[in-house]
Amino acid sequence: MKKGIIFIFLTVILINSIFAVPITSHITKDNSVKNNIEENIQTNTNNQESKNQIKEKNIPDNAKQIQKQEQKRIRELDKEEIKNIIQERKRLRIRNQSGECPENCTCTGSVIKCRLQNGQREMTIRAGKSGNVIFQVKGVSTETKVELYQSDGKIYGVFKNNKTKRIRIMPDQIKEKIQQRLRQKECDCEKIELNEDGVYRIQAKKRARLFGLFPVRERVKIEVDAETGEVIKTKASWWGFLAKDEIDEEILVGGNCGTVSPDSRDECCQNKGYDAFDSEKGECIFVE
Repeated sequence: MKKGIIFIFLTVILINSIFAVPITSHITKDNSVKNNIEENIQTNTNNQESKNQIKEKNIPDNAKQIQKQEQKRIRELDKEEIKNIIQERKRLRIRNQSGECPENCTCTGSVIKCRLQNGQREMTIRAGKSGNVIFQVKGVSTETKVELYQSDGKIYGVFKNNKTKRIRIMPDQIKEKIQQRLRQKECDCEKIELNEDGVYRIQAKKRARLFGLFPVRERVKIEVDAETGEVIKTKASWWGFLAKDEIDEEILVGGNCGTVSPDSRDECCQNKGYDAFDSEKGECIFVE
C-alpha cells in the first residue's frame, strides 16, 4: 500500500517536472514576443514623428501657409455677392439694354476697356462671331459664349447650371503658363477658348524632333481651370512618343518670378495678377 502511494506521488512529480518547463517557456516566450511587438510599434511611431518633424522643418513658413490655403477649395459666392455682381450695368458686352458703358470701364465704338484689379493690366472686350465675346489682355485673346461681368476690377462668368464663378486667370497668364509648361520661349497658341464648364481649352503647337532627328510641330491640347489657374489636362499627338521635345533652357532665366530674389517673388507675382509665389511649385499661384 505504501509502495503504491509512493509510486503515485513520484509519478505526479515526474509529470509536473516534464510539463512545467515548456509551459513556463511558452509564457516567457509569449511575453517576450509581446514586448518586442510593443517596442517595434513605439519605435515606428517615434520614427514617423521624427520624419514628420523633419518634413515640417524643411518647409518654409510661406510655403506652409500657401499649402494650407491651397487645400481649401475656392469658396462659392453667396447669394448677396452674386446679386451685387450680376447686374446689367456690370455686364461686359458691346450693347446692353440701357446702351450705357459697363461700370468702371471705358467704351469707344464697339470696344470696351476695363482695368483689372491690380490696376496694372487692362482687359479689352469686343464682339465675336455668332454672339461670342472676345476678351484680350496684353495682346492675347480668348473667345467665349459665357456671360462676363466686371465688379471692382474682378471678372466673373455665369457658367453651366447658372453658376457664377470668378475668372481668376486671364489670357496673358494662360500663355505664360503654357510656355513654362512646354519649356519653350514662345507659345504657338492657335486657339484659347473659355467654355461653359469654366475651363480654358488651349490648342497649341510645340517644337519637337521626330525620332530625335527631324524638326516637327506637335499639336498639344491643354485645359486650365479658369477659377484656380491649375492645369487639369494635357493631351499630345498620338505619335508624340516618337518625338523628343525641344527645350529652351533660357526660359528658366527670367521666365518666371522664381528667378528674382526670394523677398521680391510675391511682389513679382502680384504684378502679373497672381496672389503669391509658391516655392515648391516654382510658379505664381492664386490663393484665398
